[in-house]
Amino acid sequence: MTFLSFLADERRPLVLDTSVLINLRACGYGERVLAALPNDIVVPEVVAWELRHEASQRNGGDGFVIALHADGRLRLVAMTDEECRLFGTLRVRLRKGIPLEAGS
Repeated sequence: MTFLSFLADERRPLVLDTSVLINLRACGYGERVLAALPNDIVVPEVVAWELRHEASQRNGGDGFVIALHADGRLRLVAMTDEECRLFGTLRVRLRKGIPLEAGS
């Protein structure tokens, strides 16, 4: 069986937020999923900070990111104030189910 992916021809980095990383870890196959993607994986430092929260430390969410970063499978990046605002806006829109327009 062959699977097609919208990522097949798209090589831009994938920026993951907290909920994506929590779900990848919780499913038990997160490392395999990320390894199968041809794209660079980027995690904003603010997301890594969120995962250092006490609950994530208890359930291993922070260790998942730390291990992936140590292995070079994801890159932690700092964001400018403007990038942080845009990232926050996109997260809110996605959580509310508001569609994103192309280029937004």
